Amino acid sequence: MTDKPFSYTPSQQIRRDLTFGKQNWKTAEDQYKEGKYFEALCNTITYIDAAIGEQFSKDPQTGVKVSHGSVQMHIVLSNGQLQVLAPFVDIANAQKLVVLRKVCEINFGVLNLASIECKEDTLCFLYSCPLEACEPWKVYDILKEICWTADKYDDDFVIMHGASWVYEPNVTPFSESRKTLSWQGFKQYLLEAKEWIGYWKQSGYSYIAWDVLYLTLMKIDHLCAPQGFIKNYLEINIDKLFEKRDINDLVNDGISYLQSLDNLPQSAFFTQLYDVSVFVPAKVTGAATSIQNSLKQSLTDAYNYITKKEVISAYLCLQKAAFRLLYNYRFNEVQWQYLESILSGSNGLSTADATNKLYDQLNDFYNNPRDQFVAPAPDKKEEKKGLFSNWFN
Repeated sequence: MTDKPFSYTPSQQIRRDLTFGKQNWKTAEDQYKEGKYFEALCNTITYIDAAIGEQFSKDPQTGVKVSHGSVQMHIVLSNGQLQVLAPFVDIANAQKLVVLRKVCEINFGVLNLASIECKEDTLCFLYSCPLEACEPWKVYDILKEICWTADKYDDDFVIMHGASWVYEPNVTPFSESRKTLSWQGFKQYLLEAKEWIGYWKQSGYSYIAWDVLYLTLMKIDHLCAPQGFIKNYLEINIDKLFEKRDINDLVNDGISYLQSLDNLPQSAFFTQLYDVSVFVPAKVTGAATSIQNSLKQSLTDAYNYITKKEVISAYLCLQKAAFRLLYNYRFNEVQWQYLESILSGSNGLSTADATNKLYDQLNDFYNNPRDQFVAPAPDKKEEKKGLFSNWFN
């Protein structure tokens, strides 16, 4: 078993073009320092999405309406105030007591800047501040916080507590071929993980079993970027692996979670496979410094393992390094294709040969991160007016 590396199924995600304006961030910071608050705000939004930023700059009083998953975020500049409104879910027929208790927990324990308020049975994210307080990092964090929190809790409120979406999620289900390849890769990854974890745990190497657990969950995320409850619990269980507990307990909990994934019916798995509109991505851009900071220690550790002929440790170290990049960062087309070729290049090799090849290729990626981004040309969309009057008064 240890002479054969893990299989690799090409990712079934559709890689989105990077629509942010990389050059706009530094401009926004400089403009804010110079007191050009409106220009700084426009460039901050343009950094996130070039087309949305240009649209906002032309008519800030009307503002923009942006889709992110199941929420429609409205961003307006009115009477010198930035106003952000994102209708979330309708709770008219929900378990209101449970939902509102959860809203209190989110407002006081999760959100730092925005808040969720309830008006006429609609839960909505709200934020307002003076234009002169729209420091770029603050604006980015507000928009990110709303998008990410909505992603995390919308399915829970709808599926578990009977709420309904204010806006139908803007999603496109996977094609049948993408579903089939995702399922095949998913089951193969779980099968290989079960074999590796069982072998190394029984041999007394719980830390190797932990490595395989961590690696497998990141591989599933990269394979098909599952949404909904699979995404939420995948992220929760990755975080749990880093809790300060006995490693055997962490491994046993991880094994239980993998078993729950293995028991998941194909039909339930398929319902969580779809492409979704995103405004503020969960993953940050793969800039050179980020890539190098992420890879540096892993390459050093892998080199030391190789020198000591600890092939399995070196192999897992490098696999984790590659998939950690893909779990945490989003990449341009050149970077994406290079990483895909690195991971597929181990198929058919021995573990030792795969390790040496992976080390050389990741070392090359460290030295040449291929991080040149180009923002696409913006376009313009028509937007509706009047929604803010019901919330900000």
